Amino acid sequence: MINLYFGNYLLRNRLVDAVTLRSMLDIQQDTHLRLGVLAMHEGFMSASQVDEVNEAQKQMDARFGEIAVQKGYLNEADLDRLLTQQARGGAELTQMLIDQGVFSPHEMEKIVAAYRKENRLSDEEEQALQRGDVEQLMKPFVANQCTLAGIPHSGELAAYGSLFLRNMIRFIDRHSLLETEKRELPSDPLCAVEQVIQGALSLRTFLIMDEPTYCRLAGQHAKMTIDTMDELAEASVTEFLNLHNGLFSIWMSEQDCPITLQPPVTSSDLPDFKGEGWIQIPVLSGVGHVMVMVQHRTEIK
Repeated sequence: MINLYFGNYLLRNRLVDAVTLRSMLDIQQDTHLRLGVLAMHEGFMSASQVDEVNEAQKQMDARFGEIAVQKGYLNEADLDRLLTQQARGGAELTQMLIDQGVFSPHEMEKIVAAYRKENRLSDEEEQALQRGDVEQLMKPFVANQCTLAGIPHSGELAAYGSLFLRNMIRFIDRHSLLETEKRELPSDPLCAVEQVIQGALSLRTFLIMDEPTYCRLAGQHAKMTIDTMDELAEASVTEFLNLHNGLFSIWMSEQDCPITLQPPVTSSDLPDFKGEGWIQIPVLSGVGHVMVMVQHRTEIK
């Protein structure tokens, strides 16, 4: 998840485009993580120090970490932490961007420094991201959405958004990204599925995308090829929204806030999403751009 968090920072600052980012994420799981790049990403070493240790390795029979400790660039605790992260497998996004020539090591060093300064992530927060806690990504985004929508900040809405991104990653595409800068609905013609939630929390939820994305998401969820807008596609997409909201209802029950779900339905008569109380959760995935619109209301008629 730390790769997705850093990736969203790159997208937000227009340092890479979405196509480049997704291609990097597609190959990073199968690439061995080099300790020097990880040390630079964690802020333990500079690009020049990493280059120096790499050059020293050519002259002596020693591991990168051993040389870095000898030179005083790392201590034993830092090295143990880096080795633990390296053992998890899968290269950091920083390494992919360097390996593929998108940025030089020194350019990446400046980007990572700016990223860490902007986010001011504590060790606990970074460890949470390493564990895959998408809440660290979603909470500030949903808080901003609530401000724009003129509604109180809600922990339940942040949990709803976090669960949706996690479900997109789990069931549709493991490299799904929160598009923090996206403000527009997908291109016409739009396809939408609606489901109303009532009880301790009242929400009106829409899952919106264009037709090609609708078919691809339907096929991915159904584990089969779906090329046309037919009953099978409709059943698969409505089932995905119902699955997501059903998992959210379980979470709400665990918080002693029971909710009930109305059956999901396809919807061609969309409301004015610029009206009161709507927040948006835009996600870029391998199937296309998917938008969730959520209206938090005291009473939904």
